Amino acid sequence: MHPEPKKHGRFRQSALIGAAALIAGSCATPEPEITLAPTGFVPGYVGGAASDEPRASAVAFEILNSGGTAADAAVALTFTLTATHPVAAGLGGGGACLVYNGPHHTIESLDFLPRIAAAGGTVAVPGLALGLDQLHRRYGVLDWGELILEAEALARRGAPVSQAMAVATKTAELSLQSEPIMAQRFLTDNGQAIAEDGVFTQVELATVLAQIRIRGAGDFYFGQSAATFLDGAAEAGASLTQADLRAYAAVWSDTLFLDRAGSRVYVAPGAPGGGVVAGQLWAMLADDLRYVGGGEAERAHLFAEASARAYGDRGNAAANPFSVFRAQTLMSDVTLSAHTQFVGGAGAPKVAAADAGATGFVVMDGEGSVVACTLTMGRAFGIGRTARPTGVILSPNPDDVGTNAFVAPVMVIASGDTAVSMAAAAGGPAGPAAIAKVLLAASTVGLASPRLVHPGLPDQVLVETAITSGQRQGLVDRGHSVRAFPILGSVNSLGCVPQGGNRPRQCKFFSDPRTGGLAVGGRQ
Repeated sequence: MHPEPKKHGRFRQSALIGAAALIAGSCATPEPEITLAPTGFVPGYVGGAASDEPRASAVAFEILNSGGTAADAAVALTFTLTATHPVAAGLGGGGACLVYNGPHHTIESLDFLPRIAAAGGTVAVPGLALGLDQLHRRYGVLDWGELILEAEALARRGAPVSQAMAVATKTAELSLQSEPIMAQRFLTDNGQAIAEDGVFTQVELATVLAQIRIRGAGDFYFGQSAATFLDGAAEAGASLTQADLRAYAAVWSDTLFLDRAGSRVYVAPGAPGGGVVAGQLWAMLADDLRYVGGGEAERAHLFAEASARAYGDRGNAAANPFSVFRAQTLMSDVTLSAHTQFVGGAGAPKVAAADAGATGFVVMDGEGSVVACTLTMGRAFGIGRTARPTGVILSPNPDDVGTNAFVAPVMVIASGDTAVSMAAAAGGPAGPAAIAKVLLAASTVGLASPRLVHPGLPDQVLVETAITSGQRQGLVDRGHSVRAFPILGSVNSLGCVPQGGNRPRQCKFFSDPRTGGLAVGGRQ
């Protein structure tokens, strides 16, 4: 745990900051720029945000326009997601962030993932509120309550259903029908998922958010909100206790990093999680001339081979999970002509067609600090039950679903600080491969291009249905078994690139076209 530094106000913009690839040309074409009434707010460049949920991105941008830091905007964005995108973000869940401190050129990780209760059971100890509290204490400048007001209002008066929320709710329709409280909240009177642009309310949640706004995050862990939450959780079958809540602590730590291909990639520490998988996969291919100079069939094959090794090697405790030597060793038996099965130490992660129980976002302020986070509820809508009467959706035990294994915020800095990128991914086991695919992209279609992932075991390449016939046939011809899914992960990102001379740096923000989210930002 780091000693808590003084709060840093607005940060001087440094070299290049971003979020999902070495973005100077690695991401999808940015969405049209949106101006959110900057008159009367901070002049000039204020930063930007990208997330899966449009309203949350807009709220973050409003906070930046009001003089908030990237941390302030990230806190407001996350609280807004609890009201607008509860399928993947909630007070019952948690997450992890990478935080880039612009003026000091330092990067650290904040872990507030759901934890296992002392007595075990099926429900996790929540970490979201305390994690946001720690982020705000260290880097925020605006009033805590100001960052929660919009989320509270949306939960109380009704939040519009976004594309991502509509798709996830439709997918979870049958399970929601079996739980009356969830059905009342997220389904229509005839039991159908609320359609996009519909409205849903979470009045009970609004009351809890109001208590957190007034009394601070501690009320959810030590105060009256905690007592009410525990009673409701017990009714839902949880084994949570007051001691579990009191013992929870969000953890600051140094990041892991690896140098490769003239850049340094930073990931969150911990027994190999999604960031490590994404970073290792990037390291395997970033300067592999066979990949860099290969055609679409060769690149698809090499990505599948590297993916199998990055995922399959997660359980190898004897090896450094994040090193150039390890990357080279893992790729030593890979050939261009045929698939070579990798036998690793980790069990096979289950990859769903669309793992909607997590979401990622990135935020940058006008002076160069960046926060990239992945949030998780374990599964879509957690366990599908709430802790009455708080309205807080409960998250499953992380050991039961591998909740924490594939959380993947990543940052890449080019040598000499000439370019910096940050990205956050969601999508369960597919998330790390999605980030690596974007980081390795060499054109402006990095986010939009079809994805694939080989999870190690079973020996099968999972591809998006939009993959080209040449890529699919190249995989089959080399001995790969191929299975198609509509979506494999989502990535939100931002990046800044120098324009030369004394001209200001240009920043771009990107949301994944798969989710219908929003990337919004202003220029210097």
